[in-house]
Amino acid sequence: MTTESITSEQHPSPGLVVIGRNEGHRLEQCLKSLTDQGSPLVYVDSGSTDSSIEIARSLGADVVELDMQKPFSMARARNAGFARVLKLQPDTALVHFFDGDCTVVQGWVQKAMDFMLREPDAAAVSGRRREMEPEGSIYNAMADMEWDAPSGPAKAVGGDALYRVQAFSQVGGFNEALIAGEEPELCFRLLAEGWKIYRVEGDMTMHDAQIHSFRQWWKRMIRGGYGSLDVYRRCRPVAESPDDVPFSSMVLSARIWSLGWLLGALFIVMLMSWGWGGTGTALALFMSMGIWLAQAGRIAMKTYSAHLEKRNRFIFAILTMLGKWAQAAGHLRYYLDRFRGKSAVLIEYKGSQRQSSPWKADRARYPKRAFLREQSLWAIAVYRFGRWNDARSPGVSRWLLDRVYWLMFRIVETLTSVSFTKDTVIGPGLRIYHFGNIFVHNRVQIGAGCTLRQGVTIGNRTDGGPVPVIEDHVEFGAYAQVLGGIRIGEGARIGAMSVVLQDVPPRCTAVGIPARIIYPAELPAGSSRSASDIEDKF
Repeated sequence: MTTESITSEQHPSPGLVVIGRNEGHRLEQCLKSLTDQGSPLVYVDSGSTDSSIEIARSLGADVVELDMQKPFSMARARNAGFARVLKLQPDTALVHFFDGDCTVVQGWVQKAMDFMLREPDAAAVSGRRREMEPEGSIYNAMADMEWDAPSGPAKAVGGDALYRVQAFSQVGGFNEALIAGEEPELCFRLLAEGWKIYRVEGDMTMHDAQIHSFRQWWKRMIRGGYGSLDVYRRCRPVAESPDDVPFSSMVLSARIWSLGWLLGALFIVMLMSWGWGGTGTALALFMSMGIWLAQAGRIAMKTYSAHLEKRNRFIFAILTMLGKWAQAAGHLRYYLDRFRGKSAVLIEYKGSQRQSSPWKADRARYPKRAFLREQSLWAIAVYRFGRWNDARSPGVSRWLLDRVYWLMFRIVETLTSVSFTKDTVIGPGLRIYHFGNIFVHNRVQIGAGCTLRQGVTIGNRTDGGPVPVIEDHVEFGAYAQVLGGIRIGEGARIGAMSVVLQDVPPRCTAVGIPARIIYPAELPAGSSRSASDIEDKF
C-alpha cells in the first residue's frame, strides 16, 4: 500500500454517487440533502419505471442509466457511478456512495472528508445510518439495530461510505458478481492491501426501509443468506485467519440453527421414541423446541433498543431465529445456482413505494390497535377491500363479494360520514385524522401518502364537471374544499377551511377563500412542515 496525503488544494469537494431504482419521493429527499455538499453529483438508475430519472435531472444530478440487458447488482451501479465521477472530474480524490432511499445528515460529508484528510491510511469511512421510522414496524426496528455498530477501526462499512479513490481503484472497486455483501467483500480486499477502514461517531444518513410485511423481511433475509455465503466462499481461501473472513459467524449460525437443529431434533426423537415410544417422541419434541425457544429467550434478554418495547423483544428474538432458516434457504439457492452454472440474480424485497401493499402502507401510518380507536380506518379498510375484489378475475365469488362491499360501504358511510367509493383511485399510505363530513368524488385521483382531516371535500364545481388530481404526500387541513379540474402538486399543503379553485404547485401551501398560494420561499424562517404541525395549525 502506498498513501498520498490529500490536501484541500487537491480537491476540497468529493464526488457523490447515489444509486436507486423506483425510489421516487425518497430519491428527491436524498438528492436535496446533498445540495452543496459535494460535486459532481451522479445518480445511477437501474431501470426505474417511476419518475426517478426526471427527478434527478431536475435537481441537477448527472444521470447514468444502466443497461438492464446485463445482470444488475448494486455493485455494478456503484462502479458505474464511480467511473462517471472520474470522467467528469479526473482529479477527484474522494468519492462518497449513497443509497437512494437515504437522506444525508447535514454536515456529514464535510465531517467524513475531514477525517480522511487526517488519516492518510484510511480507505473508507462511514458514520451511523439510522432508520427513519423504526417504530413503523418491527422489521424497520430490526434494520435500525443492524446499522448500529461501534466507532473506531472496523472490518467493513455499509452502502453509505466515503472512499479514497486511490484505494478504491487499487483493488478494482466492487465485485459486480455479488448480489449482496459487496461492501464487506471490498473492505476485505482493502484491508488485505494494508489500508484501514473506520466508523466514526455521529449520524450519517436516515434510511427509509419501508419493510412492513413478513414477506418483505423474509426475502431480505434470503438475499442476505445468499450474499453472505457467496462472500464467505470467495474470501475464505485467501484469508490469513478464519476470523478475518466476512460473514463467517453469520454463515455458521444459520447452519447450526436451521439444518443442524433439525438433524439434532430428529436424532433425539428417534433415540427417545426407540426407548419410550410415543411418550418419548413427545418428550423429544418438547426438548427440541425448548432448546430453540431457550436460544430465542437468550437473544431477547440481550436485546436492547429504544424502539422495541419489552414485549416486542421476544418477537424480535423469534424473528431472528426464523431468519436463520431464511438465510439457510439463501445458502441452498446459492448452491443450486453453482450446480446449474447460473449467475446470481438480485433478490428484491422492496419495490417502489407505489408497488407496496396499499393496505399495509395505510395501516403503517396508524398507531397500534387503531381499528378500535380510529373509525376512519374502517372506511379505508372497506375501500381497499372493494379495490381488491375488483382486481380479481370475474366470477360468482367476485359478484357476491361486490354485494358485500356495497353493504359494508353503506354501513361505514352512515357510521363515520366518510364517503369515497372503490371507483376513486387512492394511492397507498392514506391517513385520515378524525372523521366525519369527508366526501371524495368517485373520479378523483389521490396519490400515495396523502392525509385528510374532518370536513374535507374533493369534487367538481358543476354536475358532471372535471375533478381534482391530487399528487403524492399532500396534506389537507380540516374542512378544506378542493374543487374542479385542478392539480395539487406533490408535497403541497391545503390550509383549514380553504377553498382551492386553482392549481397548487408542488411543496406550496394554499390558504384562504378563495385560496392564495404561498411558495416555500415565503414561509417564515425555521417554520416546520411536519404533519403534526400542520394538524395543530389547521
